[in-house]
Amino acid sequence: MRWQLGVWDRMSPIYLREVDNRFTEVVDGVIRRGALRPGQQVLDLGTGTGSVAVKAASLVRPGGNVTALYIGPEMLGIARRRPLG
Repeated sequence: MRWQLGVWDRMSPIYLREVDNRFTEVVDGVIRRGALRPGQQVLDLGTGTGSVAVKAASLVRPGGNVTALYIGPEMLGIARRRPLG
């Protein structure tokens, strides 16, 4: 597991820059299926760089909350620093 964490931590900036943009349609599909509304509570397991969590947060506010979890500290740090939409 330590090896896997090291890999994800090293590729965090690349993931944000290159991979997130390629998964826009997937993220949008997840958000659509969630049918999110203001006031809801969302749990994003495996958030990575937070692309789903950021979009979800913009839909559940006001009154809602998104909790995003990830095993690697570098990607989770990137997710925490992303501006909410």
